Amino acid sequence: MTLLVWRRRPERKAPEAVAPVVAELFAAAQVEAIAFRHDFIGTEHVLLALLKRDDEVGRALRELGLDIPSVRRDVQRLVGAGPAPETVFDGDALARVGVDLDAVRERVEATFGEGALERAGRAGGRCGGGTAFGVSPRLKRALESARCDAVERHEEPTAADVLIGMARQRNSVAAHILDSHGATLSRVIAAFG
Repeated sequence: MTLLVWRRRPERKAPEAVAPVVAELFAAAQVEAIAFRHDFIGTEHVLLALLKRDDEVGRALRELGLDIPSVRRDVQRLVGAGPAPETVFDGDALARVGVDLDAVRERVEATFGEGALERAGRAGGRCGGGTAFGVSPRLKRALESARCDAVERHEEPTAADVLIGMARQRNSVAAHILDSHGATLSRVIAAFG
């Protein structure tokens, strides 16, 4: 005799709402990632997004000695840029079979945003993999640190929490850039204490 045992599926938790400041930072960081032709969002992109802000965090970063051009150079030096669009697709080969790559790119970017065709090409044609941005593990840990700090205060994470969370991720690109400009973890924390 065989008994069938039905296991109850675990209940799925609803995803936690993203704090408005985190959503704003992700939107601005995505712009930075696109500028570097990256298909991921890392601490370096969020650092640039924070630097662009005209608030306490943006001003504190500038007072700590950071500026957008030098941080962009640091990102270029440490991470580099993604592949040039012409290396992802062979326009000449496509033209030989009657495909106008520039026309295709224009239509794809009108629908999915700047750089979408190149992101799709780097994703190897996987559905969904080319238009979405990945999030670096160090950025995920930094955001979790920011969330924990905010929970202790019974508040939503702030831009300062995100910056401090990134500075705590000692092996992150943002922490290396902060340190190279003299904005050590202790100085970053002191700026908001």
